[in-house]
Amino acid sequence: MRVISLLLVFLSSVTFALQQTERIKPLEHEVKVELVLIEVFVTDKKGNFVENLTRDDFEVYEDGKIVPIQYFIVVKPSIEIKEGKMTEVKEAPKIPEKRFVVLIDNINTNPIFLLHAFPDIESMLKRLSERAKDILMIEMSPKYGIRPIKLFFKDKGMLSSLLSKLRGDIFKDLEKETVQEIIEEIQISSMGEFISNPKLIMEAIELDRKAELRRRLEHSLNMFLAAVNYLRGLEGLKTVLFISDGFYIEKGEIKLSDPFKIFGKGKYNDAHEVFSRFLKFINEENITFYTLSPKGLKLNAQPKETPWPKSEPISVSQTIWKKEIEQWSQELFTIEKIAEETGGIYLREAGKYEDFVKHFERDITHFYEIAYKPPRELKDGKYHKIEIRMRRPDLIVRYKKGYMDYSEKELEKRNLASAFFSPSFFKDIEFFCSMDSIPLADGNYQFWTRLKVPLNQFKENPPEELNLTFGLKEEEKFHIGETKLRLKEAIKRGVSFLYFFFATSPFKLKSGEYKGSVLLREGKKIGGWEKELNIPELNKEPYIISLIPGYIKDGVRIDGSQFTISKKDGALNLSERKFYPLVENEFLEGSRLALFLQIYNPAKIQGFSMKFTLYKEGEFISELNPERLESYFDKGGKVENEIYLLDFSGISPGQYKLKVHSIQLPLEKEIEIKILPAR
Repeated sequence: MRVISLLLVFLSSVTFALQQTERIKPLEHEVKVELVLIEVFVTDKKGNFVENLTRDDFEVYEDGKIVPIQYFIVVKPSIEIKEGKMTEVKEAPKIPEKRFVVLIDNINTNPIFLLHAFPDIESMLKRLSERAKDILMIEMSPKYGIRPIKLFFKDKGMLSSLLSKLRGDIFKDLEKETVQEIIEEIQISSMGEFISNPKLIMEAIELDRKAELRRRLEHSLNMFLAAVNYLRGLEGLKTVLFISDGFYIEKGEIKLSDPFKIFGKGKYNDAHEVFSRFLKFINEENITFYTLSPKGLKLNAQPKETPWPKSEPISVSQTIWKKEIEQWSQELFTIEKIAEETGGIYLREAGKYEDFVKHFERDITHFYEIAYKPPRELKDGKYHKIEIRMRRPDLIVRYKKGYMDYSEKELEKRNLASAFFSPSFFKDIEFFCSMDSIPLADGNYQFWTRLKVPLNQFKENPPEELNLTFGLKEEEKFHIGETKLRLKEAIKRGVSFLYFFFATSPFKLKSGEYKGSVLLREGKKIGGWEKELNIPELNKEPYIISLIPGYIKDGVRIDGSQFTISKKDGALNLSERKFYPLVENEFLEGSRLALFLQIYNPAKIQGFSMKFTLYKEGEFISELNPERLESYFDKGGKVENEIYLLDFSGISPGQYKLKVHSIQLPLEKEIEIKILPAR
């Protein structure tokens, strides 16, 4: 639903880009009403656009009740309005050109079929781009989550360059996956010699495969919704080409990590119910999805067309693809439903490719816009069905099948959920962030987070505060916390940046990879940041855990025990001073840099020393003389905590690597630092 502002006055003839065949009655003042706007595609049985329809040819129903049409126009390529016609209208309502969005699903799409389909896809995109205002390319990636490949471009040469780079990335990832699969097969084969019942191993592998498919579904739905939320905020009409083999939907209940209760109230949800709810979420105004599966373009792929060796027998290829095609046939309905529910079309057969492109081209520039006022209280948070009936039964009509009338609170929750799963995709608020995991006793960890927020982005009507959300994903569990940043106070002080430090409550974590995220929110604006965090598997060997640069501040009140993080200002308490970590590893020329070093030392080895060496572009620059300010051994965590002071006098500005290592023990870790010119 959107607020349509209609401003109509009397005027003379005019030439305009998109034609209005039935105008709205002139009003003497500006009127703002909340209307539901629908794009309607009407064709004859041969696929030709039918343009001579009037308001009386359509009947619109919401939830089974007929509603009067408030707004009706036909959109098609520009024509000239001759003198003498529509002389009473000075300016027609502006109808935006369509934005063309390419959403490539690299989570569920077979990379080999996608690589084969690239020439056809590139040809299609070049044809379609000629009719759109601009192009936006987005990737759903198992490695990066959802990310924009390129924002808003028009140049065809850039389109070819972007697709070529994406194709290269897919091929590299495919090579890595292939090598890993070969290694796993060898390991399984060797295990068979020592296990009395190999069937149990195969059953375990199948269970693991299904668990991975469930995780993939969760990841896919969240990434897709994040993309839709992002597109909703863009102006104008959006036509989306979704390239995917479909989502894995199994029978029965699935386990979803759903901390914001988007898909259901419980931990376990029926898979088809989840997908049905997902279809309601994506029925956004001004967004129409067109879908194709690369398998539909290359169903008869042979080894000679694949990146595999050409000597491979055809029978082997047929065996490889048999299970793949069977699985695809079960998942294909998902992309068909995405297109059908939003008013678009889908492609599933290579023989229909040209028809698909032709219809797609037509829909970008030929359609009806119809708007009506809902017959109920607005923003009720429910899904409402839309039905359009034609008085002419010989016509084919497509349109979105409904919409969610979100309340402001529900929209805020949904946007937060999308940003939580894809933080780096949200850039409305600029900030810099850094995060480290700090070991405590008994396998507990704190996450020490630092932010630097530029204040020049809030010059006009600065908010009182920003909402900060911290998130940590641990397999299928989520840890979420919230606080607020007092923004206006910092702006009044006249500073350029707001710095904020905090540490989370302790988490008991196993070794492995975790994803930490930070979100800043102000109204509908969201800025996100994320980082992959590694919790090492500590054993009996010494190990450098943390290497954090910062600065020392004397003459401050200590509000905690030594080497604990203050709850008041997020600094590290020392014996009589505090250590403030850097957000970015940057400091001024000639400065002295403090360094917080944590060494896992279970054997309590003593008497070893640390060396600090500076490198630039791989070449040795200098050996730094360290001054150890404080040291504390945490018996519970078996961790040596140390603060060093390093003098960088005489070191010119530039980008460096600081390597910390020990001569006596196998300890080594390095970080990148940047020395800025002195002001």
